[in-house]
Amino acid sequence: AMQDALRGQGGGALSGVVRVVPMQRINAVLVVSSQRSAIEQARRVFALVERSRRQTVRSWSVYFLQNSRSNDIAYVLQQAFTPRNVTSQPTPAGATGPGRTTRQLSGGNQGGIGGGTGGGGLGGSGGTGSGGAGSGGIGGVNLGSPPGLGSAAPGQGAALTTLSEQPQGGASGQSANPLLGGLDPTSGGGDSNPDTMRIVPNPQNNALLVYATPQERDAVEATLRRLDILPLQVRIDAVIAEVTLNDNLRFGTQFFFRSGEFNNLLTTVAGGALAGAFPGFVFAGRGLNGAPVAITALQAVTEVRVLSSPQLMVLDNEPARLQVGSLVPYLTQSAQSTLTAGAPIVSSVSYRETGVIMEVTPRVNSGGLVTLDIAQEVSDVDPTQTTVGINSPTFSQRVVRSRVAVQDGQTIGLAGLIRDNTSRGNQGIPYLRNIPLLGALLGNQNNTRQRTELLVLITPRVIHDQRDARALTEDLRNGVFNAALVPQQLNSLSPTGLADPQARIRRRLGLER
Repeated sequence: AMQDALRGQGGGALSGVVRVVPMQRINAVLVVSSQRSAIEQARRVFALVERSRRQTVRSWSVYFLQNSRSNDIAYVLQQAFTPRNVTSQPTPAGATGPGRTTRQLSGGNQGGIGGGTGGGGLGGSGGTGSGGAGSGGIGGVNLGSPPGLGSAAPGQGAALTTLSEQPQGGASGQSANPLLGGLDPTSGGGDSNPDTMRIVPNPQNNALLVYATPQERDAVEATLRRLDILPLQVRIDAVIAEVTLNDNLRFGTQFFFRSGEFNNLLTTVAGGALAGAFPGFVFAGRGLNGAPVAITALQAVTEVRVLSSPQLMVLDNEPARLQVGSLVPYLTQSAQSTLTAGAPIVSSVSYRETGVIMEVTPRVNSGGLVTLDIAQEVSDVDPTQTTVGINSPTFSQRVVRSRVAVQDGQTIGLAGLIRDNTSRGNQGIPYLRNIPLLGALLGNQNNTRQRTELLVLITPRVIHDQRDARALTEDLRNGVFNAALVPQQLNSLSPTGLADPQARIRRRLGLER
């Protein structure tokens, strides 16, 4: 490059004056000339060539994320900067929780590890499983190629049906990830140019590896500053209660709160803050004590049974799940062999989650409005009903799913799920209690009916900084009786788990001091 640049300087006058000798062993350039001015001009040309080269040469940079997951940020950056080579997938919400489905990593044309219609596997083989009209071949990955050029080799499997027009084996492709083989979510291959921009996540260190030019790197850094921000936290205060409906509440809790003095204390949210259709009614408390005031008001006129009163701390736009209950087994199917006499009956048993189950996902906007995706379920085994012909329990459940929007610190109430419990009892002298008219004198008949309503009160509180978190912690500590004395009491307790448990006995007997 320097020779071409010097040859063009002064109409080629320097071509015979300056000699450029490359020195590959030390990665340098030797300029030989008898004129000092030519040497100075060659130095200026070298600076210009080197500056231009640095602007176009790509290099690796490592960015350690502070607040976000590397897979999530890498997926967004790849969609923005390298849309033809997206190798990352965002982390599913709540994927680490129990009972969640695991994320599957696949590559090729609807293929992946162990199967596909002509798709190369991800760091392995395309497999022989059927993925459509035909079966994918046994593809391999060439790990000996240069970084990022590991292409899936053509497989050796044959199609299982003549309906398949897909090529046998894995489709060739080149991945932008130097650690993986060919991967492209649409065509089975990545970008074929090895010197293109690449963004690789490193989940172990929560970092990003970026292979880009300085100009591209500046754009990535500017985007990272906008994406990798500290998320807000939301504390969810919830009260799940079961209210017994009597004569004062024969129309439900909705009419109770909308009548009398409670109409001014608890009012419906206006101004379009609520979204979606709600079962029952929705109200918002104007203070930070909306839920306690509502429960206290109901306890004055009826019986209120609080099923659960959780307090959850969750990040913005992240799901929180609370479950208090048990797993109840139930029979799903039974089978018995008809070929062997006296064959045992094989039963299949599944488990169902019962109790109080609540899932909440908060989203906070810049104005302080909190949008809540709420899924509330209260389920139990119904002791009065059994499945006909099957020794399996019957479940009763009350479920409410909704999306609401409320201001920070206000209380949202979901209600209207009313359940009727009717029971009949007949006690007395056997056989005689069933005689018409006469049985009423010789027995005791009880017919009861109880109506209950499920009431869910949720109060979100947004935590913007450590000061808000410290204030909420102090509120929790003040709510616990004598919580400030707990550290002092722990220090006054005698130590346990001594290396010599009998030393204390010997000291009491005077055998040891």
